[in-house]
Amino acid sequence: MAAWVFAAPFKFGSIGVPILFVVSGYVIHRRAAYQLANGSLAFEPSHFLLRRFVRIYPTLLAAIVVTGLCDHVTRRLLGQAVLGDSTLGDTGSWWALLVNVASLQGALGPPYGSNVALWSLAYEVQFYAVYPLMLLLRRRIGATAMLLAALAISVLGYVVLARRGIGAFPTYFVSWWLGAYLADREAAATALPSWWPVLPCLFIPAGCWLSLSQRPFLMFMAWAAGVAPILAWLVGLRSPLGGRRTPLHEAGQFSYSMYAIHMPVIALANALLLAGHPSDSLLWSLAMAAVIGLASYALFLAVERPSIRMLAKLPR
Repeated sequence: MAAWVFAAPFKFGSIGVPILFVVSGYVIHRRAAYQLANGSLAFEPSHFLLRRFVRIYPTLLAAIVVTGLCDHVTRRLLGQAVLGDSTLGDTGSWWALLVNVASLQGALGPPYGSNVALWSLAYEVQFYAVYPLMLLLRRRIGATAMLLAALAISVLGYVVLARRGIGAFPTYFVSWWLGAYLADREAAATALPSWWPVLPCLFIPAGCWLSLSQRPFLMFMAWAAGVAPILAWLVGLRSPLGGRRTPLHEAGQFSYSMYAIHMPVIALANALLLAGHPSDSLLWSLAMAAVIGLASYALFLAVERPSIRMLAKLPR
């Protein structure tokens, strides 16, 4: 019973994606938000896109290679094609590979092999690609109107794209721009409405219910609306730890690597140790967390950390 209670929150682990999008929008837009507030926007699209490419693509390409290798062994062990796009045999779908390299999975094809988590990375890359244009629009119409425009883009994306099975950035754009809106309010030193703290109490439980009801779009919107005020509150806190690093800081360093390869690593470990059968053991979950941590830290040391260091040499 205690194990069930401990594991229950992970039933709604997909809330991590709207959290990621809201935080990403805040972090990416914050510098420009302060420049806009000071009337001195100095934004070079080519520099921005190059920096995003260097930050994302080395690790993404390495993750695709890791996925191919892990899936090759997994298929050999299980003796059947069970991994996502693997209908074309042992090497998986070359079309899916190209689609994932182009970050168009969901729109033109499935995520590569067993790495189904890559669907959200495609949205993230697409957010970056359109950000220079959206920044121009934000400069012209202001912060509040831009948030409403982002909402309109998401509703239109759901009606035109998502309901036809096409996955692309417009559907969830408002969740990303919610973070950018928080950066705008912070830069302008504008207090958020007094009713904002109520939103998490309403929308996070609503998102959980919508998740159980299989309504992914409304679930995503509810969770994003519930997460945004929490992020605003956390940003306003002054940490009692000061500048000290914590274990969470260290884990956060390679969280992208962890995200990028955890699915194929889990699939391979399951094939090796459980012959492909599912397990609801909490000990198994903890063991997998340790294996994923070690594998992702190795990827971080080999690929992600060098790309981060390269960023320091690039112009903003």
